[in-house]
Amino acid sequence: MMREFAADSLPACPTERDGAEVFLHEDHLPGWMNAEIEQTQWTRGKLKCTKCGQKVGSFDFVSGVRCKCPVGGSVLPAVHLVRSKVDVRKSVG
Repeated sequence: MMREFAADSLPACPTERDGAEVFLHEDHLPGWMNAEIEQTQWTRGKLKCTKCGQKVGSFDFVSGVRCKCPVGGSVLPAVHLVRSKVDVRKSVG
């Protein structure tokens, strides 16, 4: 099942722009993601669709996610979704 998320606060890093993943800041997560993250006590884990159980992404607040840029210095938001498993839409307004 495809889940839909707003893409209004995505980073400008080329790692995100390559199209494979959508990175989300922890201040902008829907309730179901917060619940899964809380269960692991903000460490690391997988995000699964609440309806079908399919993996749609993951999170890592322990080691973080480094960007794949040539410089490689940016630390991306710890939560990401696999773009092919979710519907991304621009928020309006």
